[in-house]
Amino acid sequence: MKIPYEEIARSAEFPGALFNDITSAIFLADGDCRLRAINDPFRALFHKPEDKIIGELCGNVLGCKHVNGNNDCGTTVDCHDCGLRKGILRTFHEGIRFTRHKISRTFYIRGKPVLKYFHYSTRPITLNNQRLVMFILDDITQEEWQQIKIQEQNKQLELERINRNALVRMAVKNLVTPLLNIQSLAERLGGKEIIPSKEKEKTIEKIQALSKFAGGRLKVIQAYAERESSTCLTTDKQVDIIQIVSDTVSLSRGTTVHDNITIKTALPGYPVFMDVDISRVRLITDILIENAKMRSREDGDIEVGATLEGDHIKIWVWDKGPALSAQEQEGMLYLTEDHTDMEGHHTPEKTGALILARQLAEDHGGKMGIDSPEGSGVRFWFSLSLSHKYSAL
Repeated sequence: MKIPYEEIARSAEFPGALFNDITSAIFLADGDCRLRAINDPFRALFHKPEDKIIGELCGNVLGCKHVNGNNDCGTTVDCHDCGLRKGILRTFHEGIRFTRHKISRTFYIRGKPVLKYFHYSTRPITLNNQRLVMFILDDITQEEWQQIKIQEQNKQLELERINRNALVRMAVKNLVTPLLNIQSLAERLGGKEIIPSKEKEKTIEKIQALSKFAGGRLKVIQAYAERESSTCLTTDKQVDIIQIVSDTVSLSRGTTVHDNITIKTALPGYPVFMDVDISRVRLITDILIENAKMRSREDGDIEVGATLEGDHIKIWVWDKGPALSAQEQEGMLYLTEDHTDMEGHHTPEKTGALILARQLAEDHGGKMGIDSPEGSGVRFWFSLSLSHKYSAL
């Protein structure tokens, strides 16, 4: 049987049941923003006894950060722009109804600051010939935090996507020059020109060096693909990390673009054995050395070294390039929204390999950083934890 709306409106029980059983926090306020009645969800939300609520000002009852027990609601400079207070006053004086307006603010609940998100609605009512405003609050804090978390995750995924695409572009771009040089040198060797034996030997050595360099760039793409598919690289037990770094330096010396760039070493004269993935250490070291080559002047020296610091080993590459500010250092290792060129486009091609190196170090339980003392070039380093004590021979 249909129940007429008029009968519901005349019911004495229905408004009371709705007032207390609804999940929204509701209070009735007068034209001075003083609370005259509250429902049970309001008590549960703000954890205050009724004698501390009825007759008190809205902001003081809610624990608004703008008053915080030291001022009366409506007397601070921030009260003029308060959406909650405006909602009550405009509904009371102008009859304007607000529906599901969102507000976020810090409230002091049980003496502790709590950031809350609310939807609020207002309705003018008359009760016992007294004009009042019914104020309805819906706590949407949990839902809002979920949305913020999702937005942050999406933002991070987008930055990682940009980084991944840039890394592949960089690796492919770095392959073009050595492959073209190999092709040119191979054509010369296979041509009809008579080449002196010494020159032929140098040409063959150059082709070998360029081939190794190209192979290193392919390893960058391989490491990216393996990391994307969450494939763990094979772990080699108890290897000498100093020897790994030394071998990587020897390989890099043969691929230096400028003959005047010298790669020096400052490595310990003894092996350091530890549980480490050989391919990762080689790739990280290679990326740091190639970065130093790009940053160095044509006659600059590059130094590769390692130091033991407590239960960690730090491997570093020191170039003579220009110093980097703290902001520039962060932009080299972390792709951020403001890491753009003059046209406003992302420019991670220059740093994509460094970002991969940091990720590989972190995947291996280590970390990566940059030191840039003024006038002393820049030192790029990564640090790994020692699983076992090293042996000094």
